[in-house]
Amino acid sequence: MWLSATEESRLKCLMSETPLATADYSELARQSDVALKELSRLKSGIEEMVAERDSLLRNWSPKELI
Repeated sequence: MWLSATEESRLKCLMSETPLATADYSELARQSDVALKELSRLKSGIEEMVAERDSLLRNWSPKELI
């Protein structure tokens, strides 16, 4: 979604060649970059938690409950 919106804004900027379109594109590109970095950070965090969970499950023994 972010990439398609950014690409659409970029094309609008190129076609209209106005300062407003350029500013719109710049702002959307910045927001897109921030959103994609945050998504990447969250994905990495989830991957780390899944790896930790898997490690805990591998080492867990049901008899520890008794």
